[in-house]
Amino acid sequence: VLGTDGQGWDASSIRAYEAGIGILSTLRITNSAFTGNPQAECGTQGDGKSSIYIVDSYVDMDTLSISQNAYGIFLKGTSGTLTNSNIAGVNCNGVDTNGHKSTGTIDHVLHVNNNTITTGEGAPFTAYDAAIVEFNDNTISGASEGSGIGVRDSTVIANRNVIGPIGK
Repeated sequence: VLGTDGQGWDASSIRAYEAGIGILSTLRITNSAFTGNPQAECGTQGDGKSSIYIVDSYVDMDTLSISQNAYGIFLKGTSGTLTNSNIAGVNCNGVDTNGHKSTGTIDHVLHVNNNTITTGEGAPFTAYDAAIVEFNDNTISGASEGSGIGVRDSTVIANRNVIGPIGK
C-alpha cells in the first residue's frame, strides 16, 4: 500500500532507478496488486503519487492490479513491457511514459499490450518527450478532464485498442 510504511515516508509502492541491466535481465514485477491514496489530488500542486515510479530502466511488468490511487505507473527513460494488467480506480493518469531507454545507438521500445486502464480525471495513457511505445490491444476509458491518449514529441504505434467512453 502506497505511503503507509510507518516511518512517515510518502512514496510510491515501487520506485526504481537504473534497474535491469538490459533486455535479457529486466526488473520483473508480476502477479501483484497495489493500492494507495484515493484522496490524493492530480497536478503539480496535488499530493498524488504514482503507485509504480521507474526511471532509466528495463522492465517486464505482467498481470498487475493498481487501484485506489491518484496515479498508476510513471515510466521515464524506460523500455520493456507492461502486459495483461488492470489499472482502474486511479483518478489521474493511468500510464505515463516519458522518453525511452537506449543502448548505444539502439533505441528500445516500451510495449504496452492487453491492459485495461480506467481513470477519473487524467488520461489513461500518455507518451511524452521522445517516448517510443507500441500500444496494442488495450481497453481505456475515463479522462473526464483530458484525452484518452496524450502524445507529445513521441512515437506511438497503436493498434486494436478499445477507447471510450472518454470525458465522462
